[in-house]
Amino acid sequence: MTEFFIERNRFLNRDVKAYYSLDYIGGLGSECQDISKNPAGFIYTLKEDDWNKYNYLSLDEAENMCFNEIFNFFSNVELPRWAFKYPYYVCCVPRSKASFYQNNKKLRFRNVVKNCLANLRDRRFRDGTDFLIRIQDTKMTHVKHDTGWNQGDSPYPGITNDTCKIANEIAGANIILIDDIYTKTANVIEDCVQALRNKGARDIIVYTVAKTVYNKNFIG
Repeated sequence: MTEFFIERNRFLNRDVKAYYSLDYIGGLGSECQDISKNPAGFIYTLKEDDWNKYNYLSLDEAENMCFNEIFNFFSNVELPRWAFKYPYYVCCVPRSKASFYQNNKKLRFRNVVKNCLANLRDRRFRDGTDFLIRIQDTKMTHVKHDTGWNQGDSPYPGITNDTCKIANEIAGANIILIDDIYTKTANVIEDCVQALRNKGARDIIVYTVAKTVYNKNFIG
């Protein structure tokens, strides 16, 4: 697990502490799910979207690998002592399509997070995975080609607030915001953190299973 800071920009008014576990190798194209070339390739298998057509892993294998990384984060992250009295609600960055919330297969990542919390049994963490729900479609940032089904706006400052239902419980709460991959140029997480701050969240920590890197040394 590696600590870093997501830096302020036009989406985010100040830096936020973040952690990630694995490198996601950008630029692999159709081989993005091959974990021999991409350590975090199981994430795209778990997404069960149009990228999931190269059967390097089964969904069960991908879920288990994701569970292990997230559970390890929960087990090892250092939280303030007051977290026992003022616990952290664990939220997931909302998926891009509103319709995904009516299809449990499209929520596998969120369900893995829920399963981790249920098995952890640590009162410093509370399940807030339903606190952020997309109610209006946005574009999938990892789909670069034009498609008829990938409708909605690309990220802009305030898109989370405009396209999501945000629970009132966030006001005054400590938040751990979880996503599968952090890509610096996407700005999805930055905008989501800012939406939480605007809603009144206190301390916010970001964790992503992977962080995008572009390094030819990883490519066989």
